[in-house]
Amino acid sequence: MGRELGTEQKGLTNAAKAHTLPALSYKQSKKTSSGYLLEFNTLLKQSHPDFDCSSLVLKAYPPDRRLCIVTVFREYLSRTKPCRKDCDDSLLLSYVKSYKPVSRDTISQRIRVVMLRSGIDVHKYSKSRL
Repeated sequence: MGRELGTEQKGLTNAAKAHTLPALSYKQSKKTSSGYLLEFNTLLKQSHPDFDCSSLVLKAYPPDRRLCIVTVFREYLSRTKPCRKDCDDSLLLSYVKSYKPVSRDTISQRIRVVMLRSGIDVHKYSKSRL
């Protein structure tokens, strides 16, 4: 029996597209009672009046802090804080000395590398196969 996706899962699924992730803004993140609400700093390709995709919800996972996206998000912000002096409000930065916001191509490559290292057949999930 199929299960409906909740708002958080739909948002994360939509944000998982490589062209969407560079638009996440860390300055516009808001702490909520159950996690964080991240705003996008630009209109997205999926934006239209009947579909609100202006934000992404990160929901805490209290049973295991090692798997909790909120814990990882806080740690990421604390570690990248010294690198954010001259950059805009982009959430994702490169890890080389210039520390500029990353492009969608960089994000796509990193996602692909993680999938390969996890044993996932990336050809099965390539753009031309979906």
